[in-house]
Amino acid sequence: MTLYQKFKMLNIDFAAIELDPAVETERYFCTPVGARILAAAGVDGIHYCTIRGQGETVFAVNPMNLPGENVYPIAADFEQLLQMLLAAGSMAAIEQAHRWDEEQFSQFVAENPPTAAQQEAFAVLRDKLGITPLPQPFSALYRLQERFDYGQLHFSKAYYEALPAQDTPPAEWRVTLEGGFRPGRGKGGREIPVNRQFAWGDELWHLPAVHLCSGGAVVDFCIRLREDRVRERFYRERERAESLLSWEQRLTRRREDPMQIGFGAELCWDGEALRARGGCYGTWIPWQLAGDESWMGEDEKWILQHYGLDLTRPWVISRQRFLWEGGRREAPRSLRLRLEREHSSFFVARFDTPAVHDGVTFTHPVTGREHRLTVCEIKQNSLDAAAFAAEDLEFPTHCTVLTFRLEPDLPGESFSLSDSSGGDRPRPKHPDPHGRRAMWVGGMAVPRMRVSATDDRGAPLHAAASSLSFEPPQQPVNWQLVVREKLLPDLEVALLG
Repeated sequence: MTLYQKFKMLNIDFAAIELDPAVETERYFCTPVGARILAAAGVDGIHYCTIRGQGETVFAVNPMNLPGENVYPIAADFEQLLQMLLAAGSMAAIEQAHRWDEEQFSQFVAENPPTAAQQEAFAVLRDKLGITPLPQPFSALYRLQERFDYGQLHFSKAYYEALPAQDTPPAEWRVTLEGGFRPGRGKGGREIPVNRQFAWGDELWHLPAVHLCSGGAVVDFCIRLREDRVRERFYRERERAESLLSWEQRLTRRREDPMQIGFGAELCWDGEALRARGGCYGTWIPWQLAGDESWMGEDEKWILQHYGLDLTRPWVISRQRFLWEGGRREAPRSLRLRLEREHSSFFVARFDTPAVHDGVTFTHPVTGREHRLTVCEIKQNSLDAAAFAAEDLEFPTHCTVLTFRLEPDLPGESFSLSDSSGGDRPRPKHPDPHGRRAMWVGGMAVPRMRVSATDDRGAPLHAAASSLSFEPPQQPVNWQLVVREKLLPDLEVALLG
């Protein structure tokens, strides 16, 4: 008897874990040819299957996704699927993981702990089938989906007819306050050409136009990237998947990624300062640099073509909106833009808690200055358990609070000190008889603490709290120190007047 057959015979609430083999699941337009349906989620037509010619690999099929993104592998076989389910706590996390990075996956798992019914079903999987949680479920999903050749799958004629037509531009060029790259509701804004170019760091910024709408303005930032940096970015990604990197390596890779451009913008409209109030972000990377065509989005293509920009170059496009009180305004006489780059994060040190009056010395990676962190106080703290509102779970409440000074001092927003461990995971208040003690819902970190005080020498004090644990920490906390620095100066650019 196969594991799947044993699974179907279990006396559990299959619907609670959204993996119900008894649900009558119709075959949707996106169900692959040769699919053998194993179970259904019971919502949105989502179902799970193996596919003829693909061995034991389990696939998720989601009819609600955009055509072309409906089917993806989620486990090497059914046993691994159950192992992932115990580790992630829900099929929803596994099914949606293809849209997330590891941090987003962990956040979803932490914010969606298993219900009591799910916990009961998981206990039976452990006891009757001998299933244990899979270590690092996201890494397994990432490797499986990254290596899979989707060209091996075949579908019905209805599926191919549902795919979006290639190279189909919007019916009209219309920029609205409520839209993204495609027009939203309302009348399109009036395009005011500004045709401004400037260099910021190693990027070339193009601001072709400002769109005057009723209630605000929209600005398109078209940022041309250096080709050698983009090529190196994709080379490194092919060499080693991010999920296999250490925490410090991931921090460095994200900081050095030329496509990660964070900035704040303020538009001065006839002297009135308007802050950016959201927008959308996209990239256009020619296939010669990326190695495939997945980074050549249609919407980005039409924007670049509309402004007459070079499609053979790599671009980041950020469309930002700036709102004002009242309705439509007249075209401005003066228009200026103030730009501020986000801070970059650098890992600088990892150390166990020093004794009081001891500390560590580190060199700032940007300024080159040497700083000394000296411990002023170490104390154990316990949070009020009532702060965690959950009927079925018990949360850890103990932490270590470290009070310290820096010499020379750094502003609070320019560094962070945190516990390198994830802390204890929440656990059921009423453990089952099968020995299960905790669910994988992520570590519990304490928000960063602030101290508005000085020591006896008048030096400013800072404080940091470790991750939470069920018992007062017996071992020294291993801390990681990160500094944040703005690597590029602010800019003010005249657009009109």
